[in-house]
Amino acid sequence: MTMPIPSNPPTVSPPVGAYSHVVQVKAGSDLFYIAGQVGLTPEGVLPASLEEQAEQA
Repeated sequence: MTMPIPSNPPTVSPPVGAYSHVVQVKAGSDLFYIAGQVGLTPEGVLPASLEEQAEQA
């Protein structure tokens, strides 16, 4: 059985508690679950477009 691989990118604020911003699951292909992540820039600004927010998150 493949175990999930938690990750906390250095470009986002650290998560609160025992949470991870991203969890990678390997099973034939890579699948990333991203939940509760807000696409703020390092300066704390929310990008104008949905595409920019998704890229930042």
